[in-house]
Amino acid sequence: MSAPAKVQAMEALIDAHARELHLPSIRDRFRPLAQEAMRDQQTPLAYLAALLEAEVTERAERRERRRLIDARFPLTKRLEDFRFEENPKIPQATVAALAQGSWIDDRESVILLGDSGARHIWRSPSVCSPANKNAASGSPPSRPWRTSCKQPSPGASSAA
Repeated sequence: MSAPAKVQAMEALIDAHARELHLPSIRDRFRPLAQEAMRDQQTPLAYLAALLEAEVTERAERRERRRLIDARFPLTKRLEDFRFEENPKIPQATVAALAQGSWIDDRESVILLGDSGARHIWRSPSVCSPANKNAASGSPPSRPWRTSCKQPSPGASSAA
């Protein structure tokens, strides 16, 4: 059996085993990661670690998406999707500064003021979601149930 035929046979075997073990990320990524490992002269352990890390990361992302779907939250809205030019009363620099989450580290409250309606649907999840991700990766606030979101008063200077 020639070398390319052996490689193809091993790839087919890895694909079949990954399918049987329900490891879709490994099945999809073992070839490119193997080529990268050979190019970078990585050890077999480094290759295996990269492959398993890809699987764990993708599973965590799928788990998070599935939980959000199961929770039946309203449509996720992101600051990147918000059209500030269509909402001139909303200060983009202030919202961007709030999204950084420094107000959490400073243990400040943030309260959104104004008419009820669609603007609040955009503001609070959009400003709080990045802050919640920052808190999940670092140290969460000491009293997360008391953390809220607010828009600074019109006279306040923006931090951005």
